[in-house]
Amino acid sequence: MVSSRTLSCRCRSCWHTETARLPAIRKKVVYLDQMAYSNMAKTLDPVWAAERRPQAAFWSRLFDALERAFKLHLIVCPKSVIHEKESVLARQPTMIRALYDHFGNGVEFEHPVIIHQHQLTRALRAALAGRPADYAVPRGKILSRAPNAWLERIRVSVNVASLVPDPQVQREVQTRSSAAMAQWFE
Repeated sequence: MVSSRTLSCRCRSCWHTETARLPAIRKKVVYLDQMAYSNMAKTLDPVWAAERRPQAAFWSRLFDALERAFKLHLIVCPKSVIHEKESVLARQPTMIRALYDHFGNGVEFEHPVIIHQHQLTRALRAALAGRPADYAVPRGKILSRAPNAWLERIRVSVNVASLVPDPQVQREVQTRSSAAMAQWFE
């Protein structure tokens, strides 16, 4: 069994168990935009691929490169509230969700408003101390959990349908918002 920090081995006949600590790792945090997830999903999902014209080979190569780096414990691509919100409007949202859940491996970005508050606080402290504004926030403040865990062999992900907004309602809200913005600019 592999957990986030240890490896356990058990004898099948006598059930003797040995546990060893895995070496520390430091993964790079990679933010993937919704466009990357959408285009990889359009390439990988057979239903979606059949409905659309063929996608550029770049997206399948990107998936292969990310998958390799992910499985080598080099990167983690945290999911975000923004990913969830934008994928609701997709025609095949389950494939997109599967991708960001997979590459995130349980690591999520904090809500964008919280990240923005951390950045502004850091910049204000720098300005008050007479230094140039600095918006770089330590990753421990913007991620839901430490990204440097080893991949566990089994991961369970549950999608609670009642918590996912209705796509039709989301489209109507987006249309009304766009119309209001257009009217405001006129």
